[in-house]
Amino acid sequence: MKNILIGFIVLSLFSVSALAENAPTYPKEQPIADLRINAGWAVGFGPDFFGSANLEFKHRPVIDIRYKDRLRIFGPKIGYSLFKDGSYTAGPLLNYSFGRKESDNPILMGLGDNGGHIELGVFASYKRGPSEFRIEGKSALGDNAGETLTLTIMQGLYSGDKISWLMVLRSQLFSQSKMQSEFGITEQQSAMSVANLSAYRPSGGISNSNLIVFGEYKLKQNVSLMVVGSFWQLMSDAKNSPLIKSDFGKDFQSLFATALIYKF
Repeated sequence: MKNILIGFIVLSLFSVSALAENAPTYPKEQPIADLRINAGWAVGFGPDFFGSANLEFKHRPVIDIRYKDRLRIFGPKIGYSLFKDGSYTAGPLLNYSFGRKESDNPILMGLGDNGGHIELGVFASYKRGPSEFRIEGKSALGDNAGETLTLTIMQGLYSGDKISWLMVLRSQLFSQSKMQSEFGITEQQSAMSVANLSAYRPSGGISNSNLIVFGEYKLKQNVSLMVVGSFWQLMSDAKNSPLIKSDFGKDFQSLFATALIYKF
């Protein structure tokens, strides 16, 4: 399977976690350099906050840097493959989550900004042929920021000279504090809410499950057009939040993006 540069497209466009992290495509006759840099521009439509019914247009630069198949920097996320043994890889990661602002959507007015925070974690993956299984755990620094456990299955669907397709299945488990941060409403926030939202304290559990399809079309040897379509369902206490039950929320979400990438 020709690997595809895909994860950062979604990460750079939206405040949702990266959806996949496969390597970029390189011609078979070209040796893979120790340092690889991929850059471009992405545009797309996605929810203005996690659980919003409103899709808005966004555009962002795309940067993905790798060094010796060990270190990877893409957007605000840094991962290092400390352990590599055949199909198995594991190591630490560092991420910055941008959070949300109450000005992002009218339903959020009065709730205050859900500020950004640094997340520390670890990952482990297993690759076999066109398939990859990955588990990732992150803990945010700061008061009541919470923990996230992400399970991902990636499956290559097709790989040709110019066109490649990849499907991703993903589920996320949020701790109680993480669920509260994303979907909960404290008594103080309820009192300040412009939309008169009721107080809500969700329990931890599975917050969402995703189906994502990525595609790559090679325009030239080092220039590719990337596309992504993502559909995810909020689950358990996440979908029962007053934010989601309001006219401004939706428990079934979608995201669409495309990017032009140059691979150095």
